[in-house]
Amino acid sequence: MNKDFYENLEKIFTPSRFSVYRQDGTDESTALARYLYNIELCRSLYVTLNIFEVSLRNAFDKALSSFAGENWYETLPLDNHSRKKVSEAKGKLEKKKKNPTHDRVIAELSLGFWTSLITANIQNRLFKAT
Repeated sequence: MNKDFYENLEKIFTPSRFSVYRQDGTDESTALARYLYNIELCRSLYVTLNIFEVSLRNAFDKALSSFAGENWYETLPLDNHSRKKVSEAKGKLEKKKKNPTHDRVIAELSLGFWTSLITANIQNRLFKAT
């Protein structure tokens, strides 16, 4: 591999980013091949991750809507971080000039929001009154 080519790539992606792929002292060509392979692995998982995310959020929404009504994200005692995420989701929709309907808010919330609902802290907060 042309040394200048690799050095230019390393400048773009940063040496620390590429160092992960050279931990065992491998050459530049192998490091670049590993980097590209990692990109392909991530790409191959995208569809599965997307299906998982949509399924998880819809399952949570269905259960929470059944428990506390369609606007559960406004009525249940979420923590500050979760409330902020809901507010940000509504803000994004309003910026796009879209009405923040229930379905749109639910779809706008990130996977991180949904997985945070699994923590004991949130579960205690949500269900302590029941």
